[in-house]
Amino acid sequence: MLLAPGRAGSGWIGKPARTPGGKVALRALGARDLVVGYGVVHALDTGDESLREWVTLAGICDLTDAAATAVAFRRLPKKGRWLAVVLAGGAAAAAFVARDRLD
Repeated sequence: MLLAPGRAGSGWIGKPARTPGGKVALRALGARDLVVGYGVVHALDTGDESLREWVTLAGICDLTDAAATAVAFRRLPKKGRWLAVVLAGGAAAAAFVARDRLD
């Protein structure tokens, strides 16, 4: 998403992924995921007590992606919309299950 947002996002959102505005939004999503992923890995590596919050944040981000896709579902590419809902929804569920097992 950061390096090739048009290519990475076109299957998900279609032609808008290749517009300047679409590329900005997709790069922002890529940066968000990079930061959240770094937070999770850093907390795991250092034993930081914020791990639960980072994993929760990751789940919320993925759930937001699934919900945003669902809202625009009929106007998105057929294959990409299902893939996005399944992957983002599954990632959100996995994050929340993982979070609940951290205690």
